[in-house]
Amino acid sequence: MQVGNGEPQRKNFVLRQEEDGSIYGIIPFSLAEIEAGNVTISLSLNNLDFAIGGGEERKIIRLVEGEWNLSWNLECEKIAKTYDIHAVVDAHDGTVTLNKAVVSPLSVSVVGTIECDDPTYSQLSCYIYSIILKGGTIVDCDGSFAQYKEGSEKIMLKFHFDKMMAMDDVAGVVVNHDSIYFQ
Repeated sequence: MQVGNGEPQRKNFVLRQEEDGSIYGIIPFSLAEIEAGNVTISLSLNNLDFAIGGGEERKIIRLVEGEWNLSWNLECEKIAKTYDIHAVVDAHDGTVTLNKAVVSPLSVSVVGTIECDDPTYSQLSCYIYSIILKGGTIVDCDGSFAQYKEGSEKIMLKFHFDKMMAMDDVAGVVVNHDSIYFQ
């Protein structure tokens, strides 16, 4: 995937199946990654694989072989709110220092640095568990995920809302059972 003139990125995405049998995928990127204006988004898909299990027992099954190239223009304003935060949470055999949170009407992202012996495994144990709304309401985050670039200590935790969310209603997140407030 490539957004504007940025570097091409490899993005994993989740396939979901509806009750009627239809399948769709959500490609994780947020408006926070896009500068305001008219931006071209290019997407290249190669083969559709399905993974079963993890670790040494992980099995990959190729469902469809092929290549699909998509490109479209997105015109938008930069409306996401960015908050500087400093929170340290436990993650497997080390810690993750969370530095920044970005809230848009569609998602919340938290960026941090992994400090441990095995960052590949630790990123698997660091997630946004809940969104904290103003007034104290807690919204569970089934389907949150972490993005970790191999060879880097940086991690991005993300959750995409099921519907548009008023950004001012989001007061914080719960990451690995630690409440982190943005203001």
